[in-house]
Formats: sequence, C-alpha cells, structure tokens
Amino acid sequence: ALFQLAAIQYRRANYAGAKRVIADLHEAGEPTPESLWLAIRIEHRLGDRTAEASLVQQLRRRFPASPEYQAFLQGQYQ
Repeated sequence: ALFQLAAIQYRRANYAGAKRVIADLHEAGEPTPESLWLAIRIEHRLGDRTAEASLVQQLRRRFPASPEYQAFLQGQYQ
C-alpha cells in the first residue's frame, strides 16, 4: 500500500510527499527493485544527486539484473 501511495504522489508531482512515503516503506522492510527505482526517480526529480547515487548503488548491488536497473542504465526515468 505504501508503494502505491508513493507512486501516486510521484505521478501528482508531489515529490517531497513521495519521498517521505517511500522512506517509510524502506524503513519498514527490505527495498524491492521497484521501490528503489521509484526512490531514484524521486531523488532525480528533487535534484538530490547524492541521494540518487546512493540508491543507484543499492539497486546495482542488490538487483543488477533487474529491469529497473536496466531502465536506469538506459536513462529511462519516466
């Protein structure tokens, strides 16, 4: 449910709200490729390149073969 709420906030361009929700999701449990990718896109929109790079490292380390990491490599942020 938290992932869906964060995704809705992201689509509504409420990036700060989406960031808070995705942070709550990650604190509650292990991130998934989908949740990390959403968090990366949120940080990209907010312009926080340090946070974005940290999340990309997590995605690459945990899920290197995921479609989400491949989307990142191709620059498909949408």
